[in-house]
Amino acid sequence: MPCFAETAKQPGTFSCVKSIDALANTELSKDGAKFDNFLLYEHNSEMSVRTKTLTFSFSGLNRSQKQIYVTGEAAGFDRAGKLLFAVSAGNSLSVGIGPDQAENMQGSILIEPGTLNLASKICVRINGEF
Repeated sequence: MPCFAETAKQPGTFSCVKSIDALANTELSKDGAKFDNFLLYEHNSEMSVRTKTLTFSFSGLNRSQKQIYVTGEAAGFDRAGKLLFAVSAGNSLSVGIGPDQAENMQGSILIEPGTLNLASKICVRINGEF
């Protein structure tokens, strides 16, 4: 799967950055749809004392005249290129994002404490029907 350091690519391909700060500045767009405000954060889990929760979220804006259906994916890698985590986010695929509408999407997984801090590369991708 292609990754491109420090660049924003079109939805459907992975865009990779080297920090959480750079992720926050990532913007993807295609056919009147724009995706930004990417955020990954580790926090206390409501389900487990031993693990943490990793939450991935982003915003989607649909400026086209048709309904779009999207999901986002984020993956983190350590310095050796080993996958540390993978998480997806989206709204209800039966609802999508309507014309001239904006939606925030979010997804979470359980991880070992400190996992996000080990990531030296974070890749995101948007998939769906535009």
